Order: sequence, then C-alpha cells, then structure tokens
Amino acid sequence: MKNVNFVLSIIAIGMSIFMYIENREYHKAVVDLKNTQRELSKTDHFQTEEKSNYLKKGTIAPSFSYPDENGDTVHENYSNKKYTLLVFSSSQCPYCMEFYPVLDAFQKANTNTEVLVLQEFSTPESNKKFLDSTKYKFKMLAAVDEVYDNYKIDATPTCVFLDSEHTVDSTLIAPTLGELISFVE
Repeated sequence: MKNVNFVLSIIAIGMSIFMYIENREYHKAVVDLKNTQRELSKTDHFQTEEKSNYLKKGTIAPSFSYPDENGDTVHENYSNKKYTLLVFSSSQCPYCMEFYPVLDAFQKANTNTEVLVLQEFSTPESNKKFLDSTKYKFKMLAAVDEVYDNYKIDATPTCVFLDSEHTVDSTLIAPTLGELISFVE
C-alpha cells in the first residue's frame, strides 16, 4: 500500500509541475501577443489608405442594423451628433475588455460623439448583463461577421469615426484616450 501511495504522490507532483509549466507558457504567450499588439498599435494608430485595406476617408458608411443591449434596433445613422465612433470588438477579445474603460471615459467626456460598440459573439442579453455589471454608458450592439467584412475590419478593437454625414473619417486601432479626444477636438 505504501508503494501505491508513493507512486500516486509522484504522479500528482509530476502533474502539478507539468500544469505549472503549461500555465507559465500559456501566460508568456498571452503577454507576448499583448506586447506585440501594443507595439503595433503605438506605431500605427491612424491608418492611411496606402497602409491599410480599411475603408477610405469619405466612404459612405456601410449600413447595418443590430439590436442593442435593450433589444432596440440601432442603425449606422442612429445618431445625429457631430461624430459617431463605431468600435468593433469581440466578447472573446481580452484587448477589447481592457479598452472599454477608455471608451467609457471618452463617452463621458465627449457629448458630441455617439459611441456604438459592435460586439461580435454576443447577444443583447449578454451585452446588457455586461453593461449593467460595469456601469459603462456606451451602447453595445450584438453584431455579426457581415458588418466586420463590410467595414473591412480584421482586428479588434478597431475604431471607425463617422462624421455627421455618416461617412468614414478615419480608422484607429486600439487608440488611447488622448488620441480619441484629440481626434474630436
């Protein structure tokens, strides 16, 4: 019996070591990916026509219609404010979760800009639960892949500013609060 307990202890220790190493490698990969994205976003926030496949400035915003967190239908021309900031995000994107406090601060500081988060892999119910728990004030729409394709979005979070005529003004990748504010001033 002692031998069985000893063998089981050795197996348990081995599995613990293996799980620790695997978790460390996973964590390292996540940190590396996050750092790479941050470095890319620091150097290339404002996309130019030559550098990207994003919609060009002056392009009429492709139409969309999705339910918000309350189940109400929202369109691309929902707002009559000076700007509309479309934020393409995913419920499975850790960078998006880190970006939401920036959006919330931006929304509170800029009454001339409507913030609409187009959240992939979500439902109106899950969005409402999220917004209720975080107390964020922006609208969150349950979006699907089609709108990402129409706006030529290939990474999240990506922000698209629309002007009052509902044409594309610029596209930004994970901007800072200062960059968002400087755009609308």
